[in-house]
Amino acid sequence: MNTLETIKLFEKAYKDNNYWNQIFQLRKFTTQEMISECFLLIDSDDLKSKQIGIDILSQLGSNRKSFIHKMFDKIFYFFETFNNENLIFTSLFAIGHNNEYLKIKHLKILEKFKNSKSTDVRYALTFSLLGVEKKIAIDMLIELAQDKSSKIRD
Repeated sequence: MNTLETIKLFEKAYKDNNYWNQIFQLRKFTTQEMISECFLLIDSDDLKSKQIGIDILSQLGSNRKSFIHKMFDKIFYFFETFNNENLIFTSLFAIGHNNEYLKIKHLKILEKFKNSKSTDVRYALTFSLLGVEKKIAIDMLIELAQDKSSKIRD
């Protein structure tokens, strides 16, 4: 895929509310250029651009170790500075796809979402913690297993 095709996919993803077909295509190109473009999107002032960058990076290629820590730094910064439910939801799912890189300091920050008023945020938090074998994560999952929402309990 050339640069022009990539740009068109980014533009289509931005305009389309159901952008997953474009995101799926963009995730196939694990190049330094794609990684850099996603970080530019994440650093933009536009919330939808941030989400697109996160959605692509969170599952970009099979070896994300080279950039995952930088992505986590951005995401955890968002958790402390933004209250946008969609950005938090997207970020929690991104963590879930990469939760083997979670550290205790990350888990302590995630705790603030276990009592969120948003069912979607609590659901995404549950996804982000699945398979994490650290006491703090297990304790949160036990608490979420008793949530009033059956979607979260399941």
